[in-house]
Amino acid sequence: MTSVAPWLLLLVSTATPVARTDALIDAFKNVQVIGATGRELDEPQRRSNVEAFARLDGFFDYEQISLVSLGPLRQRFSAEQLERFNSRFREAIRLIAFPNAAKALREARYRLRPGEAGAQRGDVALVTLNDHDREQSEIVFRWRKTRGSWRVWDIVIEGASLVANYREQFEKLLHDGPVERLLAKLAERIDEKRRDKILAP
Repeated sequence: MTSVAPWLLLLVSTATPVARTDALIDAFKNVQVIGATGRELDEPQRRSNVEAFARLDGFFDYEQISLVSLGPLRQRFSAEQLERFNSRFREAIRLIAFPNAAKALREARYRLRPGEAGAQRGDVALVTLNDHDREQSEIVFRWRKTRGSWRVWDIVIEGASLVANYREQFEKLLHDGPVERLLAKLAERIDEKRRDKILAP
């Protein structure tokens, strides 16, 4: 029987949106979260999260998420403000979405269902199941092939797009306020989540 190099198997296993979704869910399960008691994570757990977050970063197309979430609002940003926005928005996603997803997926029972797919884009639905294997809710991961890998650029939960939700929030903040107001709000949320101490310094 012909042997296959382990690195080649890895390439094969991550070559489709479905396989990438499966790998993404496994990566989320490696994130250490604060339990119901509210007890802080210890230092080894926080160090483990640094590695887990770094792995998760490889699954997300932050550039596209930022681009679509801002839409035409980008025209109101200077180059320096846009750089700060991209950095803060990325960090807010990591500190808020990663732990929330880890909690939701750790004990979830689910099946994956391929959706629309093309050469550069593909959707995969994660359908959660109840104790009787009946479908309960649906989360659609929207993938885009970029830099040689499939990366998530949007997540649709029960028909509601996250990037559309982000854009709606940003439009409200910028409707009658300056760009700096949005940047300050992002910084505030980041500081708030950092107090949870889920990552090692």
